[in-house]
This record gives sequence, C-alpha cells and structure tokens, in this order.
Amino acid sequence: MSGWAPIREAFRVNVDGLINLVEAACASGAPIRRLVRLGGLEEYGSGPSPFVETQREMPRSAYSASQVAGTHLLEALQPTLPFEAVTLRPTLIYGSGQSTDFMIPALIEALLAERPFPLSEGRQRRDMLHIDDLVTAILAASTADNAGGEVINIASGKAPMVRTIALTIGRMMGRPHLLRLGELPDRPNDIVDLRGDASKAERLLAWRPTISLVRGLAQTIEWHRSRISAGCAA
Repeated sequence: MSGWAPIREAFRVNVDGLINLVEAACASGAPIRRLVRLGGLEEYGSGPSPFVETQREMPRSAYSASQVAGTHLLEALQPTLPFEAVTLRPTLIYGSGQSTDFMIPALIEALLAERPFPLSEGRQRRDMLHIDDLVTAILAASTADNAGGEVINIASGKAPMVRTIALTIGRMMGRPHLLRLGELPDRPNDIVDLRGDASKAERLLAWRPTISLVRGLAQTIEWHRSRISAGCAA
C-alpha cells in the first residue's frame, strides 16, 4: 500500500474495528462486566519520556494516531455503555511465538541460521516487555476494582538502546559477529525514546513486570531453538 491507503487502513482497523466490537458487545445481551482494549505506548509519540497517562498524545504515524482516536472514542462512549471499558497502553512486546516481522524473533532466527543481520545504528531506546507480563496485566485489568474507564500504561520503565538489545542477543547466542550495526538507515519519523511510566498500573492493578529482559530473551531464544530442532527432527 502507498499514499493515503495505509492511513485509511489504520483507521479502518483501529477505529471502525473498535466501533464494530463495542456495538456487537452491546447488542449481544451478554453479562459483560468490563471490556479491556489494547492501545499502545506509541500513542505518546514525540512527547516527553517516560510517558505518563496525563500527558497530551503526540503520535508520529497514522497507525498510532488511529490508536489515539480509538482511546478517546472509547472514553467518550463510556458513560453510555452497559459495561466498563479500560484501555491498556502496552509498550513493545516480545516472547515465544512472535512473528519474524518483528526485530527480536527475526534476529534470533537469523543468528540460529548463522546469517548476518543488518540493523541501523540502533541508538533508539525501547521499553521491552515479555508477553507473559502483558497477559498478567490484562487479567488484572479485567478484575481490578478501580480500573473501569481508565487509560493505563503497561511498561517496564526501562529503555535500553536497540543496539544494546541486539548485542545482548548476539552474545547470548555466541554470534555477535553476525550483527551488522549501521547497515540500515534509521526509520524516518521514529520515536527516539519509547518508555512508559507504569506507576498507575501498580497503583490501580497491583501490577508490575516480573520478567527481566535477560531472562525473557533467554526464554525466547530457547523457544526458537526448540522449534527449529523439532522441525529438523520431523
């Protein structure tokens, strides 16, 4: 897609899709207590980091702008809905089963295959969260007494540089020489420092992350190794 098509697609998915979901939930007649929706930390865009829920969003892409639109639409609809709605804004997620469209699984698969992996200089900072921690946050948001109608960041609060994350993976796998830092240009309009303040999540959901980046990366690497071994054995 090019031109205006990606913009229309982003709003079709994140705004029209949300309207369809909420309408269906209301029409179902099911005893729904709470809807937990996922936005994203990228909604804050160019804003000061670490991001807090009270700051004005400054999205830097059509996709994140459509997420902001969905967040505000759900807040506007809340007084008329027969159930509570909460929006979680998770940071970047990684872990077992993630598509190789994302950097961490793509890098792990390349290193397992002993292929060089091109990257930018990787000086952007990224708050990473293991999928298991996101799942516990979603479960907490579905039952916490005071979460209805809220927007809540789900993040680690730590943001190492992308190059640091890549080098950590390379060293853990014994193949840092395959990293090609600086071969790719930085993405235009990229967020320099993406990290979230999760103190509201701790206060309202009694949630905080429990899986360190090193532990989570080790688990993810092992999952990829096991998957490839199983495939080869078959």
